[in-house]
Amino acid sequence: MSFIGVSPEYRRQGIAIALLASAIVQARQHGYSTIRLALAPDKSDLRRLCAEFGFQKRGSYLILERFLKPAIKVSPTLLADYVGLYSIDGHSTRRQKVTLEDGSLWAEFQVRRPSYFLESENDFYIKFFYGRVTFERDREGRVTTLIWRENQPGGPRLNFSR
Repeated sequence: MSFIGVSPEYRRQGIAIALLASAIVQARQHGYSTIRLALAPDKSDLRRLCAEFGFQKRGSYLILERFLKPAIKVSPTLLADYVGLYSIDGHSTRRQKVTLEDGSLWAEFQVRRPSYFLESENDFYIKFFYGRVTFERDREGRVTTLIWRENQPGGPRLNFSR
């Protein structure tokens, strides 16, 4: 869904509340972990309503989001296994650097720098891209591969190797 709104003549009748509640339910049912809204600066009433639904301001733009899935906590020692430089074989420009800062994993590639949020020991989700990352290990337990997937049907799957 890219846009929801209520015509001025129908405002203050609970329609926006119903639309937000329905969007949250639909997102959960379809496996999304985040809902992101971009609001015009003059929409203070709508911002207050979104805050009541758990949305939080992010970034310098007026973007509100509510995370539907909490990240699990693990030892920083486990997260340190994933730190390193990953690249797609034969593509020197398609690299992803994974760092550990303040107990969180971060990706650095191109001009983006999203954080990874842990779902299970080897699986992470990316709030900003609605994506997924899985780390694979070899027989000795060393992390060797980062698998990047968009969180949409038919989205790309990229394998990055160390």
